[in-house]
Amino acid sequence: MPSMDIEFTYTPDVDQVLSFSLPEKSVRGRIARIGPVLDDILQAHAYPPAIRRLLAEALILTTLMGTLISKSSGQLTMQVQSASGIVELLVCDFRESRVRGYVQFRDDAVLQHDRLPDFGRLFGDGRLVVTFDMAASKERYQGIVELRGTSLTQVVRQYFVQSEQIPTMLETAVDIRPDGATASGTLLQYLPDGEEGRTRLDNLDDEFGWTCVSQLSKAADAPSVLLEEVAFRPALRRLFPDEDTIVVHETEMLQKGCRCSLEHFDDVLSRFPKEDRREMQNEDGVILVDCQFCSRQFAIQD
Repeated sequence: MPSMDIEFTYTPDVDQVLSFSLPEKSVRGRIARIGPVLDDILQAHAYPPAIRRLLAEALILTTLMGTLISKSSGQLTMQVQSASGIVELLVCDFRESRVRGYVQFRDDAVLQHDRLPDFGRLFGDGRLVVTFDMAASKERYQGIVELRGTSLTQVVRQYFVQSEQIPTMLETAVDIRPDGATASGTLLQYLPDGEEGRTRLDNLDDEFGWTCVSQLSKAADAPSVLLEEVAFRPALRRLFPDEDTIVVHETEMLQKGCRCSLEHFDDVLSRFPKEDRREMQNEDGVILVDCQFCSRQFAIQD
């Protein structure tokens, strides 16, 4: 009987986050990819190429960090403000599997190039602010990092070093094409004592598990894997080829997260005194509210 060649094909995993763990190394991880959701967010404004690439990177970072919060437990917000850089304001947030973001920027010819300009020119003296708003406890945790480095991903790595003190590895990859944009990323955290993760960065020299994972991830050329593999499971196998056990947990489906509506803005405005709302009205007695996230305007009849 002649032998048969069996070809396996994988359905693309997009607009999803897959959580996994490497139990032999005490590591938890996330691998994420956004596509149609990313396109929907980018198309809300006429962003030049460099800003599209920057926002795509910011959105995949926000998604990876946001999924560290339990569902329905809170919101993660990543924000950059600068008085001297090309980028004036960058805001992204993640809540209940929904991601959104936008960028305000100063006109500059360098933004028409697909590659990002010099990081210092892009952000000037700006700072990255990461905020966790926890719904259950009503507590807020905030970390602030100077924008120094060559990429936003590198800055977020520094955030984990400075603010979280949990051994963390982070890789992202962005692919902008005429037919659509894709952003992918993976996040690894070393938690030898479960979710408490008591081991901190200053003890890593003696942590064999984390050393092995660091070497594996670097050797796998993670950004290339994230772009080349259309499905998460073969991507994980390429990222960690020598791991005997990779435990796949849940898959989280992503959506565009703009929460704007007439009801929402009407509720927000109702908290202002009548005198303040009267000053907001135009000559027709209508309050016009702009949503920067989706570039829509809402007319509120007070």
